[in-house]
Amino acid sequence: MEHIYTQEEIAKFNSKLSSSNQNGCILWNGSKMQNGYGEIFFYKRRRYAHRVCYEIHKGSIPKGMYICHKCDNRLCVNIEHLFLGTPTQNAHDMIQKNRHNWEAMIRGTREKIAKLKDYDVINVKKLLLAGISRRAIAKKYSVCKGTIDNVFYYKLTSKQRNIASQKWKDFYRPSPLTQDQVNKIRQMRKEGYKAKTIAEKFNVTSKCISAICLYKTWKELK
Repeated sequence: MEHIYTQEEIAKFNSKLSSSNQNGCILWNGSKMQNGYGEIFFYKRRRYAHRVCYEIHKGSIPKGMYICHKCDNRLCVNIEHLFLGTPTQNAHDMIQKNRHNWEAMIRGTREKIAKLKDYDVINVKKLLLAGISRRAIAKKYSVCKGTIDNVFYYKLTSKQRNIASQKWKDFYRPSPLTQDQVNKIRQMRKEGYKAKTIAEKFNVTSKCISAICLYKTWKELK
């Protein structure tokens, strides 16, 4: 349900804003979260300042969608610098702007993924990055979805970290597809093209094509 902000809430939000800098960014002067984003409390609930900014100016944010920064400044709340993006688009934006931290992405603990062998963890990661759903991967390896979630959130053991670190950059590649390409893939599949043929055309895996056509990924495009 869309939240309609009152004039008092908007005034509270605006009181935390700075004047724009040379890059056009309007910086958040209120409290900050540990990850560097601005935060604001409404009804005893902590909210991201840039998401509140988007909601004030453009309405509710669809479930599962991100609010990304064109300016790559986490404290910026200039609505002109914010845009709605899918998780995939957000990952692309992170890679293109070199904001990823490979070391942070592969930290973990042994006890939470002990059900998977070291080589299984690497293969699971590849499946995740190919667009296969966590639930499907969990079924394949006969583990619970929470175990796959731990891999998804980069909770690896020190041994697995050593195995992965040398090749991590090679297979950490979020889907390079655009929304138009995803629509084209689904259309080609409906027309009878094989997943392998489509995969070769778009330079992705057949599993990625299957996940797209089964709406396990890119669910927001109907």
